[in-house]
Amino acid sequence: MADLPERLKELRKQKKLTQKEIAEKLGIKQNSYSDWENGKSEPNVKTILMLAQELDSSIDYLLGASSINVNARDIIEQYNNSSMVEKLKIEQAMDTSAVYSILHRRLNFGTSYERLYKDELELGATKKEARELINKAKLSEKRYLERIQNENSLGNSNNLETTRSKSPETDDNEKY
Repeated sequence: MADLPERLKELRKQKKLTQKEIAEKLGIKQNSYSDWENGKSEPNVKTILMLAQELDSSIDYLLGASSINVNARDIIEQYNNSSMVEKLKIEQAMDTSAVYSILHRRLNFGTSYERLYKDELELGATKKEARELINKAKLSEKRYLERIQNENSLGNSNNLETTRSKSPETDDNEKY
């Protein structure tokens, strides 16, 4: 699975932009952008949103959580041209994608649920929406860890200790 530095470079080159040009569009220094492409540092959440917009990419694709690049304009156009039943399916898929994106940051970067909750509020979610999203992510994480544990208890060749060391423990009492 590709990671952020690889995707940044790939998408920038597809748009035929130099590092300097994309940095100017974002209002940052070229060396900051270069550090992201080289994996020396990571952009903050707001900048990731700006990058996705500038590079015509979905956030999931940019972060390596999806191998398919569908940008927001494509989704909005599809949504506007859909029947009510299709609109419900699109909304459910977007909800699932949002939960997956949160889980990706949680499991791969060890981001706390409290930080993820604050990020969602900064991105315009209401407290209720952010709480619901975090609760869905917690449930998905719990199911994922249970599935890994069950696979290992059935004698599967996966190593549970390795999996656990990569994944932060779920703390249902964590405040957000």
